[in-house]
Amino acid sequence: MICDSATLTPMLFAADDSVIALADRCPHLRSLGLYFCKNITDRAMYSLAQSKVNNKMWRSVNGGNDEDGLRTLNISQCTSLSPSAVQAVCDSSPALHTCSGR
Repeated sequence: MICDSATLTPMLFAADDSVIALADRCPHLRSLGLYFCKNITDRAMYSLAQSKVNNKMWRSVNGGNDEDGLRTLNISQCTSLSPSAVQAVCDSSPALHTCSGR
């Protein structure tokens, strides 16, 4: 089974571990909704930025291209995120075209 989309919203109690698990276990993740997940922190964003979802080496080994990786991310009302953590996800996601909340 390929997981390419996940929404954790509006889960007020969703935590970094949920996002980290998705990042680690869903390399085909293309869309992630975290709207109003106020407990999501920079730790989750940095994990997502460094994950197989966006890892260029992983994509090249497996025949992927820059269109692979996260395409949409909704972090609206995720108030515990720093601009640098969000930027890390944006920088590591060449296919990202929608980042609500950035």
